[in-house]
Amino acid sequence: MKQEFLGDSYDVVKRFWAENLSSIAPIYADGRFVPKEIRDRYTRMTRIPIFLDSVPHPFAIFLDPCTGIPRSTNTVRRPTRKYAPLPFITEVIAKDHPEFLVCFDQSFGFNDSKELRMEEKRRALISSGLYAFYYASHANFLFVSESSEIIASIRKQLLSLGIPGERLKPNEKFK
Repeated sequence: MKQEFLGDSYDVVKRFWAENLSSIAPIYADGRFVPKEIRDRYTRMTRIPIFLDSVPHPFAIFLDPCTGIPRSTNTVRRPTRKYAPLPFITEVIAKDHPEFLVCFDQSFGFNDSKELRMEEKRRALISSGLYAFYYASHANFLFVSESSEIIASIRKQLLSLGIPGERLKPNEKFK
């Protein structure tokens, strides 16, 4: 998350997640991706507070890298402000046990097949025993959980809010 992008349409979508998925679990942002100088404004805009050392269960974690998730074949393991690699995502889930995790992902090249890249990342998480789906739009978000029931609840909630099923990738089965 960069200061110059605070308040853009992507942040409106993040606020939508926070407001509409709180019945499943309140969402907290991982502070590694939100610079300290904009955290208060970020929380005010998105309605997503910064995750502290511990919060009461249930909770969800939001990862907000500037670019997204590098390809699953990438060997990068540690997060940067720009990227949240798949091994890091699985580590966060294993360590903190959120109900679910949401990650912003715009890391698709112009020559890439976005759907193919999404499926590669999703399958890499599934091979780790997790459940995952993408919300695919101009702003893409990956939803991940250790629980198939939680993933099903998120999908059901999003569909009930009027999000077309075609936006949820894959749009039928999630494992």
